[in-house]
Amino acid sequence: GDTVASAAAPQVAGKAFELSCTIDTAQPSAIVLAHGGSSLGYALHLKDGRAVFAVRTSQDTVTEVRSAALGKGPVKLVAALAADGTLSLKAGDADAVKVKGAGVIPRQPQEAFSVGHDSGQPVTTYAKAPAFAGKLTGLAVVVK
Repeated sequence: GDTVASAAAPQVAGKAFELSCTIDTAQPSAIVLAHGGSSLGYALHLKDGRAVFAVRTSQDTVTEVRSAALGKGPVKLVAALAADGTLSLKAGDADAVKVKGAGVIPRQPQEAFSVGHDSGQPVTTYAKAPAFAGKLTGLAVVVK
Protein backbone atom coordinates (compact mmCIF):
# COMPACT_ATOMS: atom_id res chain seq x y z
CA GLY A 1 0.00 0.00 0.00
CA ASP A 2 2.96 2.38 -0.32
CA THR A 3 2.74 5.58 -2.34
CA VAL A 4 5.72 7.59 -3.60
CA ALA A 5 5.41 11.13 -4.99
CA SER A 6 6.02 11.28 -8.72
CA ALA A 7 9.14 13.44 -8.28
CA ALA A 8 10.72 10.67 -6.16
CA ALA A 9 9.41 7.82 -8.34
CA PRO A 10 11.26 6.23 -11.27
CA GLN A 11 11.85 8.96 -13.87
CA VAL A 12 10.38 7.34 -17.00
CA ALA A 13 9.73 10.39 -19.21
CA GLY A 14 10.93 9.64 -22.75
CA LYS A 15 12.74 6.46 -21.65
CA ALA A 16 12.48 2.71 -21.90
CA PHE A 17 12.03 0.87 -18.60
CA GLU A 18 11.46 -2.55 -17.09
CA LEU A 19 9.61 -3.46 -13.94
CA SER A 20 9.63 -6.79 -12.17
CA CYS A 21 8.16 -8.36 -9.07
CA THR A 22 6.94 -11.67 -7.70
CA ILE A 23 3.33 -11.94 -6.62
CA ASP A 24 1.43 -14.58 -4.70
CA THR A 25 -2.32 -14.01 -4.48
CA ALA A 26 -5.61 -15.81 -4.99
CA GLN A 27 -7.20 -12.64 -6.40
CA PRO A 28 -8.22 -12.89 -10.06
CA SER A 29 -8.32 -9.08 -10.36
CA ALA A 30 -6.29 -6.49 -8.44
CA ILE A 31 -3.98 -3.52 -8.92
CA VAL A 32 -0.33 -4.50 -8.42
CA LEU A 33 1.15 -1.05 -9.11
CA ALA A 34 0.30 2.18 -10.89
CA HIS A 35 2.21 5.33 -11.77
CA GLY A 36 0.26 8.11 -13.43
CA GLY A 37 -3.38 8.52 -14.28
CA SER A 38 -5.86 9.44 -16.98
CA SER A 39 -3.37 11.61 -18.92
CA LEU A 40 -0.35 9.29 -19.00
CA GLY A 41 1.38 6.59 -17.00
CA TYR A 42 1.66 2.85 -16.61
CA ALA A 43 0.18 0.10 -14.49
CA LEU A 44 0.58 -3.58 -13.77
CA HIS A 45 -2.62 -5.25 -12.67
CA LEU A 46 -4.50 -8.55 -12.63
CA LYS A 47 -7.69 -9.04 -14.60
CA ASP A 48 -9.63 -12.29 -14.78
CA GLY A 49 -6.63 -14.32 -13.61
CA ARG A 50 -4.15 -12.79 -16.07
CA ALA A 51 -1.45 -10.17 -15.61
CA VAL A 52 -1.92 -6.97 -17.62
CA PHE A 53 0.70 -4.30 -18.33
CA ALA A 54 -0.84 -1.02 -19.52
CA VAL A 55 0.91 2.09 -20.82
CA ARG A 56 -0.91 5.37 -21.41
CA THR A 57 1.03 7.73 -23.70
CA SER A 58 -1.76 10.32 -23.99
CA GLN A 59 -5.27 10.90 -22.71
CA ASP A 60 -6.65 8.93 -25.68
CA THR A 61 -3.97 6.24 -26.14
CA VAL A 62 -3.62 3.21 -23.88
CA THR A 63 -1.84 0.04 -25.00
CA GLU A 64 -2.13 -3.18 -23.00
CA VAL A 65 -0.42 -6.54 -23.14
CA ARG A 66 -1.90 -9.56 -21.30
CA SER A 67 -0.26 -12.72 -20.07
CA ALA A 68 -1.64 -16.22 -20.30
CA ALA A 69 -3.67 -17.35 -17.29
CA LEU A 70 -1.64 -17.29 -14.09
CA GLY A 71 -1.39 -20.49 -12.10
CA LYS A 72 -1.47 -20.99 -8.35
CA GLY A 73 1.39 -19.95 -6.13
CA PRO A 74 4.07 -17.31 -6.60
CA VAL A 75 4.74 -16.01 -10.11
CA LYS A 76 7.43 -13.61 -11.28
CA LEU A 77 6.19 -10.85 -13.57
CA VAL A 78 8.50 -8.85 -15.83
CA ALA A 79 6.98 -5.99 -17.82
CA ALA A 80 8.88 -3.67 -20.12
CA LEU A 81 8.39 -0.68 -22.38
CA ALA A 82 11.07 -0.56 -25.08
CA ALA A 83 12.42 2.61 -26.69
CA ASP A 84 10.42 1.83 -29.85
CA GLY A 85 7.18 1.61 -27.87
CA THR A 86 6.93 -2.18 -27.74
CA LEU A 87 5.35 -3.50 -24.53
CA SER A 88 6.31 -6.95 -23.27
CA LEU A 89 5.06 -9.02 -20.38
CA LYS A 90 6.52 -12.24 -19.06
CA ALA A 91 4.71 -14.27 -16.40
CA GLY A 92 6.63 -17.11 -14.80
CA ASP A 93 8.20 -19.55 -17.26
CA ALA A 94 5.91 -18.58 -20.16
CA ASP A 95 7.33 -16.76 -23.16
CA ALA A 96 7.00 -12.99 -23.10
CA VAL A 97 3.95 -11.58 -24.89
CA LYS A 98 4.69 -8.45 -26.97
CA VAL A 99 2.50 -5.71 -28.41
CA LYS A 100 3.55 -2.64 -30.41
CA GLY A 101 2.55 0.52 -28.58
CA ALA A 102 2.49 4.22 -29.44
CA GLY A 103 5.92 5.00 -27.99
CA VAL A 104 7.50 5.86 -24.67
CA ILE A 105 5.71 7.97 -22.08
CA PRO A 106 6.42 11.55 -23.24
CA ARG A 107 6.43 13.28 -19.82
CA GLN A 108 6.90 12.17 -16.23
CA PRO A 109 3.52 11.05 -14.83
CA GLN A 110 2.25 13.66 -12.38
CA GLU A 111 0.36 11.25 -10.14
CA ALA A 112 2.09 9.17 -7.49
CA PHE A 113 3.72 5.76 -7.88
CA SER A 114 1.40 3.45 -5.94
CA VAL A 115 2.11 -0.13 -4.89
CA GLY A 116 -0.89 -2.42 -4.41
CA HIS A 117 -3.45 0.20 -5.44
CA ASP A 118 -3.92 3.29 -7.61
CA SER A 119 -4.02 6.41 -5.45
CA GLY A 120 -5.38 8.73 -8.15
CA GLN A 121 -7.16 8.61 -11.49
CA PRO A 122 -6.90 5.14 -13.07
CA VAL A 123 -4.24 4.62 -15.73
CA THR A 124 -6.52 2.18 -17.56
CA THR A 125 -9.89 0.39 -17.21
CA TYR A 126 -9.40 -1.21 -13.78
CA ALA A 127 -11.30 1.44 -11.83
CA LYS A 128 -13.31 -1.16 -9.89
CA ALA A 129 -10.40 -3.56 -9.29
CA PRO A 130 -9.61 -4.08 -5.64
CA ALA A 131 -6.32 -3.25 -3.98
CA PHE A 132 -3.76 -6.04 -4.07
CA ALA A 133 -4.12 -8.53 -1.21
CA GLY A 134 -1.34 -11.05 -1.16
CA LYS A 135 2.42 -11.14 -1.11
CA LEU A 136 4.45 -8.88 -3.40
CA THR A 137 8.23 -9.20 -3.27
CA GLY A 138 11.27 -8.11 -5.24
CA LEU A 139 9.70 -5.04 -6.83
CA ALA A 140 12.20 -3.26 -9.08
CA VAL A 141 11.90 -0.61 -11.76
CA VAL A 142 14.92 -0.14 -14.02
CA VAL A 143 14.96 2.92 -16.29
CA LYS A 144 17.14 2.45 -19.34
